[in-house]
Amino acid sequence: MTARTSICPATATGSSGSMNLNMDGPTVDDLADRGRAAGAAMVQQFTQLRYPPHSPSATGWENHRWVRYRALLSSLPEWLVSYARGRQVLDIDPSAPPSYELTAAAGKLAEDLSEALDKVAGLVDRADDEALDELVASPRPLGAIRRIPLS
Repeated sequence: MTARTSICPATATGSSGSMNLNMDGPTVDDLADRGRAAGAAMVQQFTQLRYPPHSPSATGWENHRWVRYRALLSSLPEWLVSYARGRQVLDIDPSAPPSYELTAAAGKLAEDLSEALDKVAGLVDRADDEALDELVASPRPLGAIRRIPLS
């Protein structure tokens, strides 16, 4: 990492920020002031009523949570259609696993979850086209639900 590497290149220069341990006092003070201002702006964004802009009734944090929820909802239909197609084609029966055997309780839970997902996939299949189009239209870019290993 060089002295020119910075988290925020718009506010730091080759002589300030990042791993530059030779900054003078005024430069350190200036960066600290900028950091305080950025922190205050973030606190205001997430704690003040700002949304919707024309008649604010929700904070930035509440809006952030809503946008994350909408992002999930917009991604679910495609995932559910893919899930239902795969389950149908592969004829997977959670009550008869070839490996990773389940206890009776876990097997019952797997069956119940599969049944619930089948029902929800059916909702997507029977959904009004306009309502479905609206649900998946935003936010953009459209996300994807996928399983990835944690390590």
